[in-house]
Amino acid sequence: SILNIFYNTKTKQHIISSAGFNEVELVKYINQNVRILLMYLFFSKMIVQEKKNSIKTALMRTSSTSKRGFVFEKQPDIQKTKVNTSNYSLYLPKNAYRIVSDTYDEVHYPAKKKYLDIDNNKIVKTEALPSWMKKVFKHIKNFNIIQSIVYPIASWTDNNLFISAPTGSGKTLIAQITLLRVLKRTIFFMSYFQTISITRVVYLAPLKTLIKEITKKIDKLISSYEFKATALTNESLLTRSELNQFFTIVTTPEKFDILTRKEQNFTIFKYLKLLIIDEIQILNYLRGTSLERIISRIILSSEMKKHRLRIVALSATFSNYIDVARFLHINLKRGVFYFDDSFRICPLSYNFIGIKENNIIQHTIISNKLLYEKINENLRNSSQLIIFVHSRKDSFTCAKKLTDEQSYINNLNKSTLLLDSIKTENYFFENKDILTLINMGIGVHNAGLSLNDRTIIEDLFYCNIIKTLFSTATLAWGVNLPAHTVIVKGTLIYNPKTSSWQELNYIDLIQMFGRAGRPQFDTSGEAILITSINNLQLYLALMNHRVPLESQLLNSFTDSLNADISNGIISNFQSSLYWIYTTFLYTRVTQNPRHYISLGYRLSFHTEIYRWIKKLLKSSLNKLLDCGLIYDYTTTKQLITTDMGKISSFSSSSFLNIDFYNLNLVNHQTMLPFLKLLMSNSELQHITVKLDEYYELTQLYTKLPILHTNKNNYISMKSFILLQVYITNTHIENSTLYTDMIYIIKSTKRLLNTVLQIALFKGFFNTFELSLKFSKMIEWRLWNTSDPRLQIKRLLGNFDEIILKKNKLPPNHLSLINKHDNVNATYFNYIPQFRLYLNISFRDSFLLTVNVKIISKFIWNSLIHTHKEYFWVIFQDVNGEIIIHYDYYTKQKHTNTNFLKLNYIIPLEIPIYPFIFLHILSSRWLRVDFIVPIELFSLKFVLPTTKSVKYTTKINTPMTYFEKEIHKNFSRCFKEFPKFNLLLSNKVTAWKNNCLIIIPPGSSHKILLNYILLNTIEYSFLNNKNLNVTYFTNEKRSCDIFFTDLKMKFKTSTSIINPRLGCSVSTTSIINKLDLLIASYINVSIFNTKYGSYLNVKIYDLFFSIRDKLIIVDDLSDDFQNLNTFYEFFFLNNLRSKKRNFNRFIILTRDINNIREL
Repeated sequence: SILNIFYNTKTKQHIISSAGFNEVELVKYINQNVRILLMYLFFSKMIVQEKKNSIKTALMRTSSTSKRGFVFEKQPDIQKTKVNTSNYSLYLPKNAYRIVSDTYDEVHYPAKKKYLDIDNNKIVKTEALPSWMKKVFKHIKNFNIIQSIVYPIASWTDNNLFISAPTGSGKTLIAQITLLRVLKRTIFFMSYFQTISITRVVYLAPLKTLIKEITKKIDKLISSYEFKATALTNESLLTRSELNQFFTIVTTPEKFDILTRKEQNFTIFKYLKLLIIDEIQILNYLRGTSLERIISRIILSSEMKKHRLRIVALSATFSNYIDVARFLHINLKRGVFYFDDSFRICPLSYNFIGIKENNIIQHTIISNKLLYEKINENLRNSSQLIIFVHSRKDSFTCAKKLTDEQSYINNLNKSTLLLDSIKTENYFFENKDILTLINMGIGVHNAGLSLNDRTIIEDLFYCNIIKTLFSTATLAWGVNLPAHTVIVKGTLIYNPKTSSWQELNYIDLIQMFGRAGRPQFDTSGEAILITSINNLQLYLALMNHRVPLESQLLNSFTDSLNADISNGIISNFQSSLYWIYTTFLYTRVTQNPRHYISLGYRLSFHTEIYRWIKKLLKSSLNKLLDCGLIYDYTTTKQLITTDMGKISSFSSSSFLNIDFYNLNLVNHQTMLPFLKLLMSNSELQHITVKLDEYYELTQLYTKLPILHTNKNNYISMKSFILLQVYITNTHIENSTLYTDMIYIIKSTKRLLNTVLQIALFKGFFNTFELSLKFSKMIEWRLWNTSDPRLQIKRLLGNFDEIILKKNKLPPNHLSLINKHDNVNATYFNYIPQFRLYLNISFRDSFLLTVNVKIISKFIWNSLIHTHKEYFWVIFQDVNGEIIIHYDYYTKQKHTNTNFLKLNYIIPLEIPIYPFIFLHILSSRWLRVDFIVPIELFSLKFVLPTTKSVKYTTKINTPMTYFEKEIHKNFSRCFKEFPKFNLLLSNKVTAWKNNCLIIIPPGSSHKILLNYILLNTIEYSFLNNKNLNVTYFTNEKRSCDIFFTDLKMKFKTSTSIINPRLGCSVSTTSIINKLDLLIASYINVSIFNTKYGSYLNVKIYDLFFSIRDKLIIVDDLSDDFQNLNTFYEFFFLNNLRSKKRNFNRFIILTRDINNIREL
């Protein structure tokens, strides 16, 4: 019976349509081995059923709950207790107690007892694991309780998982189990079908410091199977083809959000099988908007393409985990696992201290006194402890004050091990203050120290040589360095985004507390928090999990909407409504509406929410429309992004900044007005100057190379000063000033990329060059006038500065080097240099052909150069101000030749320039740019017979409505046309043969298409002939845009091929009657494979045999490798067709190297 069902015609067609035309070999393999595959499917179903039964029995033994998944929680008895005579009250567990004094209140939260309801005999041992999994976990004897409970669902099913457990409970190993399941299936698939390695897993980690550690673990995990993992950060420059070589990508939510905003990067989703999200509780903070966008985008993309993707979310414990599970589309009965603090490997006792003093000075004195008391108490018990402070300056200040405490000196056990290790080991610290502190048994760890200093301090603390370590939050993430006691001194941290002080992030607090307790040495750990009495209730509520997670999408709702409009996920108002239904914002609005909106009293609950959502969407769309990021949607009912909208999305810039730069950006020639405009954006307007910053800003201003005109207004000058201070690498004493500087630099990097893209779009070369220079200067922390050899010093760290002083480089050119100085010349051999050869000729009156041969003249070194070096190729006008044409090319390390050939077709305007300039600029290296003048008057070319072409109607009789529409559209096309496009379009319409048109970017591509169609429509109308035009493009979204545009302009019968609409025998006649047929290659492929047998026509003959007159192929060079199969069959079937003499091709493409072969 199974074989009869499989041999059914509908089933065969379903397999072909599912595989697609690009998987012809796969379809052949299925047809040839159909009986073997059916037997495999039959037995696999039996195995799966047996596994389901075993999973049910395993889960029945581990949990009694079913409605809300597997919830393991000891519910404490909460009692309401008043702290003092104030109006607030504290909610404490039953066993908690508090100590009241005149200056502070102290609440002790005892450690929870370990969960004992599960029999230890049911713990999974690695000996019982399958062989393919035992190979990886051979260093582990058995799983812990949490891992044993989740193991059946993680390894035997493909269900989405949500695991909420305390820090340090082994959640990462569960993620590795799900990764190994995907790995096993991938190996099986590759062994049969011999496919190339593609990305199957994406791991999202909250911080860059965690990425490197996770990448090493995963790479070690899958290396035995000959797979690789990579870390993807802002510094990584990897193409899509290079990313596909890695089985696993580890990145941050922000980076993956930007990566998936481009529609061409959606191929990552096509083969993606597993998405692991670590620390998903960041949804409650501003950074969570990126994660919320990613999950909604993946859910919508999976539903549109019917692609199954497994999501595994890991988090610390919080109250509304059910809402997060619903947002992730997780089955609440099978995929939700919640474990409270009783499942910690090393239980923690918490100590919360609330200081009653409001005066800052008195508050600091009491805080230090309590801190040193807790330190001495731990030293008496010979325990190690980590003290977390919130600035680099405080880490040294508190450490130095501790050395002056007599009680600390008395308790310090100066063992011979400590003294001998310092004497025998030749430690070299770049920061001289550290050695004095280490002799007292104190260490300091922050991001301001060098990597060498931090590594030595970590090793000394790990070896128990250092007992007390003062650190910032950087140690809480990444480096696993546990201690018996963790003290968090103060909860106020400076936020540069709001230029104010705010409470400590709950995620950071949990990570800091997670460093308490050493499972190999201690049976329990201790976590101490010192805060103000007003915030004591907040942190107790957080630790009792009484504060729910809320969505932060409203803070950047308009930008999030624009991002998914630009990548095609949202195409109209209905799809935008569906998009918001998939967000965490909608989940929380339905559960806690008063947190987001004020409900009315007359309307029902759901009606009010629906009205609020529609109002929110319309207001955001109107903002985008006013700023020019989308086209007018009121008439077309389609949401189509503009070029500015794409720039805003791809550069992750706010729509307000895009509107500001689009209106105010001019072709700047000097740095001062450019910097003033750059620092005037909305992101930096909230930065204020504090009283303790005025003196230091005044001192820093005297060291600036670029001076501001308004010397007295420090509020407007602060960003201006700190940007130059960062490039100059000047030391800053004030901690808040330093934090503001880091925030300004991060924002400026993103804004410079935005300005660069806008300058390219508008053709402003001076602004483009300035934005590129400042991007490189910020990256290297060097001015553009510095010696370029200093860049090698930053990379190698062992450069001889005496040589720099001895032989100074002239400021304008790289080639003027003292050839007699061998050392000097050696360093210059690593700096990219080229020799250029140009072959120039006129292809037409206004088209210049430039063949560029670039020969590399530098030595490639893996320590100095990246995997690829990137360069800009710019053609400028005679004044060097306007960009005529631009390109972006790469120089790879592993190439067979040291030269590269580039071919360009450059459009020129009347009057012809006497010169144009070819400018090559490095996107990474300072002062690596080459300018070559191209003389045009010495070249031979034919002058045009007419300098302008005007349209005149060929009809003398009064025009009908349709004729007036054609004439009106002709007139608009001529106004918008550049002259070279006008001449080109005249030749295209005059020829009757096939045409291949190579168009540079930004050359009125859409206007040229409209002009060709207008001529075709006019010709058919005047000669009473049927209009049969077929338009092919690469993406369905381009079909929708072109279809909407034509419906507005022409009253023609236009249709888009959509395979989901069905097919019948009458489809042939319907298609034949259409004036204009618009289709993408994907839809045509699916349409033919799905309905070709019903119409009794061969693949692709359906469209080629019945369509004639004109076939337009748009953007042939866009991702040409994927389209190669389709278009080869396209042209081949047309040549074989009986009606091939009636078909005419017009093919548009960008410049490619093998244009003659094409």
